Amino acid sequence: MDLFISELFWIGCLLLFFGVGFFIALLQSQRSVWEELIKIDNEKVKSKPMKLLFWDILITFCLDYIKILCVIVLSIGIGLLIIISEIFNFQMRGLTPPSLDGISF
Repeated sequence: MDLFISELFWIGCLLLFFGVGFFIALLQSQRSVWEELIKIDNEKVKSKPMKLLFWDILITFCLDYIKILCVIVLSIGIGLLIIISEIFNFQMRGLTPPSLDGISF
């Protein structure tokens, strides 16, 4: 059988599922992050002026989420790019992708 799924295709699938799973976990943990920020807000209100407190929380929150979102976007994007390129490689060689085995167009 000439329809062999390459390792690169599986790596793309793993990256895609990792990114989607990480995004779902991020959405689930968003509530606890806001609760943590409110707790930090209550502790720092007594010691800092409100303007400095706002920027402190904003910078901490954004830096954490920017790193996480970069990992999610990169893993989903690279995963999709690899999967699409592998499907085009199958079509360029005149083969059908493995999921379409036995179906003629």
